[in-house]
Amino acid sequence: MSDLNRYRGRSPSYRRAAPSDNIYRTPLLITILGLAVIAAVFLCAWAGVFGRSVPNTAASINALQAVAHRITPDEGRQLMRDMKLDSIIEDMTTQQKVGQLLLLRSHNIPDEQFRAEISDTCAGGVVLFADDIKGKDSAQLTEYIRSLQQSSDGNMLICVDEEGGDVVRVSSNRNLRSASFRSPRRLYAEGGMELIASDATEKARFLRQFGFNVNFAPVADVVTLRDAMMYRRAFGGDAASTAEFVRTVVTASEAEGVGTCVKHFPGYGNTSGDTHNGVVTLDTTLEQLRENDFIPFAEGIEAGCGAVMITHTVMKGIDPDHPATMSPEVIGLLREELSFEGVTVSDGMDMGAIRAYSGGRDVCVTAFLAGVDLMCTPDDGRATHRALCDAVADGTISMEQLDAAVRRIINWKLDLGLYAETAA
Repeated sequence: MSDLNRYRGRSPSYRRAAPSDNIYRTPLLITILGLAVIAAVFLCAWAGVFGRSVPNTAASINALQAVAHRITPDEGRQLMRDMKLDSIIEDMTTQQKVGQLLLLRSHNIPDEQFRAEISDTCAGGVVLFADDIKGKDSAQLTEYIRSLQQSSDGNMLICVDEEGGDVVRVSSNRNLRSASFRSPRRLYAEGGMELIASDATEKARFLRQFGFNVNFAPVADVVTLRDAMMYRRAFGGDAASTAEFVRTVVTASEAEGVGTCVKHFPGYGNTSGDTHNGVVTLDTTLEQLRENDFIPFAEGIEAGCGAVMITHTVMKGIDPDHPATMSPEVIGLLREELSFEGVTVSDGMDMGAIRAYSGGRDVCVTAFLAGVDLMCTPDDGRATHRALCDAVADGTISMEQLDAAVRRIINWKLDLGLYAETAA
């Protein structure tokens, strides 16, 4: 895959091109326009009170027009987007902001209790599993998801793992689809990347019809050994072919309005260990990650994925003392070397791999401080919400940190068409 050359030979990073000057002009333009509006209002008020004409009115209008003419159409759209984003966040309480960090799971409690938990925690989203979907027909699943949205502000992330092959939470229900989506390896063997692309498009449309807006896929792990734990879920090729697969799926899914979450950074590799059950330590060096495992993630980011899921594996060559979800060093590589500006999502916070690493805090507080934005499936949503709120109140989490994470999450939601009726 020739375009992978842009990631190679650029040690120590795969940084994308620096943003254009237009990006940096936007905040200045907002300030200029804001001051201009305030000045115009003041001058009009002054004229009305004292019965005098506004001095240099024509010159002032000309100056405002000159500023407006400097704004390109793209800058104008970005300006409106920024104003809408700011308005949404400014209207939130601290408790609501903290709720945005949570992706709750029902854990098989009754529907009414789950809706109450969503409401009480102001949850930013939910993750549905096979047990939540089992036995429902199309109308029932659509209504179930609608009822969950109504329990919050109607702008939740509705997430699911629909990878194809072994992990098919929705299409495994025969009331919804006659056959489960097939694994990436089987699709590729039959029809190459063209079939991968058409399958991803069909999958996104299938999920969206019920109200899902995020698929926790594709798997970007470079796994080549058949006895590795992740082999059946992964593409199963080298870094270059896995990267092409990731780009293909992200591009097709995002085009259909279903957000993608590339996983599991920084790469699960060929290990046979399973973080669902306990600690998994990888000996992969940073240089090996740069030359191999990072490449599919870089392709997914370049293709426009909205989120990256962080694994619970301990990366011995980077931070031997913490799982990746609790390691500022590991997550820092994603931000700094791969220039990822989107949402970071934890792997399941109810997994066995992380319980020994909380440092005496709620595991989600520790993960947030390490750089995770969205906490996936904590054991107890209300307890985690309280712990995060307490961490903000006592200064463990700064308001600046909280606002930055919430801004990334809301920005992703806007990309997905949520908050469509919210005025700027």
